[in-house]
Amino acid sequence: MDSDDHVQVRSSGWKHIEDLRAAVQAAKSQDISESHMKEAQTLLAALVARTHELPSDRCVLDPDGEGIKLLPKGHQRAVWPVTGDTYTFEQGSSQGGDMGVDILPPKEVLGDAAVDDARPVCAEWAKSSRCKAGRDCPWRHCRPQAGDSVRECILFDM
Repeated sequence: MDSDDHVQVRSSGWKHIEDLRAAVQAAKSQDISESHMKEAQTLLAALVARTHELPSDRCVLDPDGEGIKLLPKGHQRAVWPVTGDTYTFEQGSSQGGDMGVDILPPKEVLGDAAVDDARPVCAEWAKSSRCKAGRDCPWRHCRPQAGDSVRECILFDM
């Protein structure tokens, strides 16, 4: 698979994630079962967390300083090549935001980009429910689920 095919597959996959996020947002305003809603949100979070490379034109800093958020479907972030300033815009619109100022949609429509669920599971913890590294372990301490990778905890002496 060459580079262009790889990019096309990645953008196609991301389109499906965006469609799911739009459906979840639309379902929030409907009378949807709480358990179905939670299941859809969990699936969405897992898909985003397992994405190896989030689309840079959709990532913005959280307005409250809590990491990275994803712009909703139809919104993008761009960089002006002359100055390096960023701005946001809606696809299909001929007008962008002010340079250097990301005018973000309401926080409720920004998506989470948490990757904690994508980290491998600690092999030592999965085997014995204990880990010699404790909080310093870079891996998750939980029972592995289907699709999780499992890694040995390695500590380096400083």
